[in-house]
Amino acid sequence: MRHIPLAALHACIHPPPGSIMVCLRGYFDDSGKHDDPTLNTVSLAGYLAPVSAWEEFERLWKRDVLDEFGIAYFHMKELIGQKGPFADWEKNDKRQPALFAAMAKAIGDGGLTGFGAPLLTDALDRFNAERGRCVEAYPFTLYATVLEIWLEHAEDDIELVLDRIDHGHAKAAAAERYARSDTWYGHLPWPDILPLSPDSPKGSQHIYGLQAADFFAWEGRQSAVLKGDWLREVKPATDPKDWPLSILLSQINAKGITADGPWRIPDDLPAIIDRRSYAALLGAAHHYARVWDYDALVHMDDAKGGAWGQPASQPA
Repeated sequence: MRHIPLAALHACIHPPPGSIMVCLRGYFDDSGKHDDPTLNTVSLAGYLAPVSAWEEFERLWKRDVLDEFGIAYFHMKELIGQKGPFADWEKNDKRQPALFAAMAKAIGDGGLTGFGAPLLTDALDRFNAERGRCVEAYPFTLYATVLEIWLEHAEDDIELVLDRIDHGHAKAAAAERYARSDTWYGHLPWPDILPLSPDSPKGSQHIYGLQAADFFAWEGRQSAVLKGDWLREVKPATDPKDWPLSILLSQINAKGITADGPWRIPDDLPAIIDRRSYAALLGAAHHYARVWDYDALVHMDDAKGGAWGQPASQPA
């Protein structure tokens, strides 16, 4: 599988003379089909970094992940299904924790920063029905991810590559409409969005940044799934100041943790609250990814005055 280096894709390798603007590139992927009615949680997530950091990350990813584990590329769906480069791996293979740890370390040592937006799609359906909106899942997660990026890089020059997706340009345009109607941040420069089409010869098999994004998007969605009952049933009735303790207690109960078990407090707190692999990923690098539930959607709608820049996106 031929790797496509960053320099072959980036439009900002040589910034204008005298420029002081930081040029950042990000790679993003989704997890869970945003139009699948059988799923109640999806996510979009990925990593952002200066051009120079991506080059170092690519070196680390190839050496410490792909070469070390003898795989041509990483794709979570193929790991779970024991297909492609993981065809000879067993289900829950004993090499899996070491692989996840190596990926997290490459991401952290490579200087990447994660941004994402897990979304409860049943909450979005309820929100649309009760408020008379027609907000779409994929454009919303892209818009919400850009909001997270803006909080850290409001004035920087940013390009975002989206892994293969149907009607990517139309969905990116819908996300921009949502952003432009944002009363707080709508004036900020919208990133250059580069969606890869489903028939593109480039994809996650060739681009290391998209492989890292696939890992983060999947872990972020699984984290939201793990906390699903708490997000839907407990959180709405809990005072925000009590959320940290509430989520901890809910996970202790869900995992059947007892005082005489192998867990150590406080060292194991991150792994109690989340999956071990996700806790390790979050500990390796900075990540910004709030979960969007019903209350968060309502709060945003109120802040936007119900303005979403409709109409909904159309195929392109």
